[in-house]
Amino acid sequence: MNGTLLDLSKLASLEVLDLSINYFSGEFPSWVANLTGLVSFGLGENDFNEGGIPESIGNLKKLTWLYLAGSNLVGEIPKTIFSLEALQTLDICMNHISGNLPKMIGNMTNLYKIELYSNNLTGELPPKLAALTLLEEFDVSNNQMHGTLPQALGSLKKLTVFQVARNNFSGVIPQGFGNMQHLISFSVFENRFSRDFPENLGRFSPLRSIDISENQFSGGFPKNLCQNGSATNLNQLFLSNNKVSRWLPKEVGNLSLLERLYLDNNGFSGLLPSNLGVLKQMTSLHLEKNSFIGPIPVELGDCRRLADINLAYNKLSGGITDSLTVMPSLLNSLNLSNNKLTGSIPTSLGGLKLSSIDMSNNQLYGEVPYDLLMMGGDKAFLAVKQLWKGDGVRVLAREMEILRTVRHRNIVILYASVMNGGSNYLVFEYMANGNLFQALHRKIKLGKPELDWDQRYEIALGAAKGISYLHHDCHRDIKSTNILLDKAYEAKVSDFGVARTSELSQRGSDLSFFARTHGYMALEMAYTLRVTEKSDVYSFGVVLLELVTGRNPIDDAYGEGKDIVYWVSTHLENRESILRILDLDVVSELVQDDMINVLRISTICTTKLPNLRPTMKNVVRMLVDAEPLELKSSGNHDKTGTPL
Repeated sequence: MNGTLLDLSKLASLEVLDLSINYFSGEFPSWVANLTGLVSFGLGENDFNEGGIPESIGNLKKLTWLYLAGSNLVGEIPKTIFSLEALQTLDICMNHISGNLPKMIGNMTNLYKIELYSNNLTGELPPKLAALTLLEEFDVSNNQMHGTLPQALGSLKKLTVFQVARNNFSGVIPQGFGNMQHLISFSVFENRFSRDFPENLGRFSPLRSIDISENQFSGGFPKNLCQNGSATNLNQLFLSNNKVSRWLPKEVGNLSLLERLYLDNNGFSGLLPSNLGVLKQMTSLHLEKNSFIGPIPVELGDCRRLADINLAYNKLSGGITDSLTVMPSLLNSLNLSNNKLTGSIPTSLGGLKLSSIDMSNNQLYGEVPYDLLMMGGDKAFLAVKQLWKGDGVRVLAREMEILRTVRHRNIVILYASVMNGGSNYLVFEYMANGNLFQALHRKIKLGKPELDWDQRYEIALGAAKGISYLHHDCHRDIKSTNILLDKAYEAKVSDFGVARTSELSQRGSDLSFFARTHGYMALEMAYTLRVTEKSDVYSFGVVLLELVTGRNPIDDAYGEGKDIVYWVSTHLENRESILRILDLDVVSELVQDDMINVLRISTICTTKLPNLRPTMKNVVRMLVDAEPLELKSSGNHDKTGTPL
C-alpha cells in the first residue's frame, strides 16, 4: 500500500494496528494518540517524511508492542514513551534517532525486547537498565554511544541477545556475562573494549554466536569457551583484529557445531592444533595475520564442508599438504600467501573448483595449474581482466569475497580472482554486447541506433536494481562503460570500484583519475574525495542523461568546463526546450513522455545537494513508475521494483 494514511482517530477501541512494510508517505500520523485502546502498534518500514515521534504517543497506556523501525524518524525518543509501563517490545531501529538513553527506561519493567540499532544515539548506557529483569533481547548496535558497560548488566539473567557493536564503548566486559545461562548471541565488535575476555562466557549458556572483533582484547584464547564440553552450540566465533595472543588450544575441537572461525590479525603463535580437523561443520577458517608456525595440519582436509581457508601472513612451513588438494568441490577460496611454505605446487590443486587462490610470497616453485581458472570445466565464454600490481589487490580482497557469493541477474558474475606473485586476474562472465556506452553509439541498418527507447529503459531499470542490491557492501565506479550488456541486452553492473581503486593504488593522491571521470563525478567529491551512496546516485543520474539524450557526459558543445548535467539544466524552462534535448534518433510522439519521465528522475539524481538526492532503492521505485506505455501493455515486465 502507498500514499498518505487516512485519519483513523475515530477508532478509539482499536487494539491492533500494524501497517508496517508498505510505501506510506507524508507526515507521521499524530492522530494515533487518539487510539487509546491500542495494544499493538506498528508503522515500521514506510517512507514517511523526516520527522519526530509525537510526544502524544505516551497516551497509549495499554501498548505492549511498538514497531517504528525504518520510518525516517529523527530527534530524541519522547520521554512520554518511557511512561508506557506495559510495553514489552520497543523497536525504533534504522532511523535517525538522537540523544541519550535516559535512566527512565528502568521504569519499563515489562520490557523484554529493545531494538534501537542503526540510529544516532549518544551518551552512555544507564545503570538502570539492570532493573529490566525480564529483558531478553537488547540491541543498540551502530550508534555513537560511549563509556563503559554498567557492571549491573551482568545480572540480567534472562538475556538471550546482547548486541552493542559499532559504537565507542570501552573498558572491560562485566564478568556477570559469564554466568548467564540463556545467552545465545553476544556481539560487541568495533568498539574499544580491552583486557581479558570474560572468563566464563559460554561455559553455562547455549551461545551460538560470539563476535568481539575489532577491539583491544588481550590475553589468551577465552579460557573456558571450549573446555569440558562447554559452548557446544557455538557456530560462529569472531575474534578478528584484537590483541589476543599465546596459542590456540587443542580443545577448540570440542566446538563440534562451529561453522565460522575468524581469529585473524591477532598475536596467536605456536602450532596449529590437529584438532581443527574435528570441526566437521566448519565452512570458513580465517587465521591470517598471526604468528602460527609449523606445518599445515593434515587433518584440516577432514573438514569436508570448508569453503574458505585463509592462513596468510603467518610463519607456516613445510609443503602444501595433499589433504587440501583433494577437498570436496565446496572449497571456494584458498589463501596460503606470505608464509614460509616450501616445495612444489601440487598439480592436484587443479582438481579443486576454486574461485580464488593465493600462494604468493612463499618458497614454492612450479606453475599454478591452469585448471584453477575454470569453474568445473565450464564451456561458456569468459572475460579475463588483469589487475594492477601492488597493494591495490589487498584493498579489493574483501570486495571480491563479497562478489564471488553474489548471484543477481543485474550484476556481472565474478567466476574467479586468481593471485600469484605479481600477476592478478579477475575472471568474469562474458558480455556479448559490450558496454552501454558502446551500444548507445552503435548504429545498425539504415543508420538506426542499436538501442530503441524501450531497451534503454529496461537497461536503466536493470542497472538501478543491480546497484541498489549491492549499495551497502562495496563502492562502485558507475558510468556507462561499466554497465555491460549480455546477448539479450540485459544490464549487468560491473567493476564495483576496480577501476577507481586501481587508479588510486597506482597514483596515490594523483587526481588525474577524477579529472577523467569528471562527467560522472558529483561536485562534493571534488573536495571530499569520498565515494558515498549519494555520489553514486549522482553518477547513475548522469548515465540516465546519456540514455535520454544520446550524448556523452563531456562534450565541447556544452562550453568550457561544462558537462551534460549543466547542459541539460539550461534546457528545462519549457516542454518545447525539453523536447529538443531528447535523442532525435529514438524520440517519437509515442515515447517522448516516457523519455521525459526518466529525464525528471535524472535531474533529481543529479541535484547539487547530496541530501536531496534519492536513495538507489527509491530510484528503482521511480523507474518502475516511469515504465513506458508499450511495456505496460505487453504485461511482461516486473512491476514490483524488487531486485530480482
